[in-house]
Amino acid sequence: MLEHKLSYLEIDSKTVLKKAFAEIRDEVEKAASPYELSELYYRAGYLVSLANDAFWETKFFDDIEEIHRSAEEEFRRTARKINSQAEKLGSEGNYDEVWAG
Repeated sequence: MLEHKLSYLEIDSKTVLKKAFAEIRDEVEKAASPYELSELYYRAGYLVSLANDAFWETKFFDDIEEIHRSAEEEFRRTARKINSQAEKLGSEGNYDEVWAG
C-alpha cells in the first residue's frame, strides 16, 4: 500500500488522476476476496483525500475544482465497480459511493 501512496503523490494532472483510478478498477476485476476489495476501496479513498489536501490545492491551484470533481466522479465509478465485484463474490456490495474518510 505504501508504494501506491508514494506513486500517487506524483500525480500531476487530471488525466494521471483518472489513470490511477482506472488502474484500481482494473485490479477490482481481479479481486478474489472482500478483503482485497476493501483495500482497493481505501486506495481509491486515499486519492480523494489527496485531492482535498492543502498540498494539492497549491499544486493544482487553477484547476483544483476540476480535480475535486474528477476525483469524486472517479471514486463513485470505482465504488460501483467494487460493489458489483463484491456481489459476484457472494458478499454484500455496500461500499459507499461518497468518500467520508
